[in-house]
Amino acid sequence: MEVREGMSKVVLTLGTGMRRGELLALTWDKVDLAGQVVHIDAALEETRSEIVVKRPKTAAGTRSLSLPAAAVEALQTHRWRQLEMRLALGLGKPSDEALVFPDPLTGRHQSPRAFTMRWGRAAARFGVPQASWHALRHTHCSILLHHGVDPMTVAKRLGHTSASFTLATYGHRFAKDDRHAAEVLDRALGQ
Repeated sequence: MEVREGMSKVVLTLGTGMRRGELLALTWDKVDLAGQVVHIDAALEETRSEIVVKRPKTAAGTRSLSLPAAAVEALQTHRWRQLEMRLALGLGKPSDEALVFPDPLTGRHQSPRAFTMRWGRAAARFGVPQASWHALRHTHCSILLHHGVDPMTVAKRLGHTSASFTLATYGHRFAKDDRHAAEVLDRALGQ
């Protein structure tokens, strides 16, 4: 995995919680850098014989996500580098429907399995050999919940059908200390 492109993928995944297949299916016409929004309406699925672009499994999987400034900056830099490379190769400007993260050799959809293997090798080189790509999605969720973003908003960002599913999946990641709850109540009650 090329480091620059890899960082764009990491920052986008940490900033949105996108699934691997959603990231690899993303096209530039679904990215609104000026509006700081990404629209997710497709995902890749790899079978034994082919890579298929599919709609999300549920209606909640089709969503629009506000992008943090770091993700916008990473995507702007990635877009610029992608355009420079295409022009240097004499390929011209890509269509609006061009993939944000195409396979570096073919320009088509990346194999999700090959992507995962490249990520594993890159993570090991940086000293985090046990870091799965999906861990970035977990990190996105954990950061939001830890900083008090309401579970319904987090569920929507992840494409979950309910906040209860999100909390059942990620709730164990938080300490069972309810001292913070008492402090909030003290402030609310003027203590």
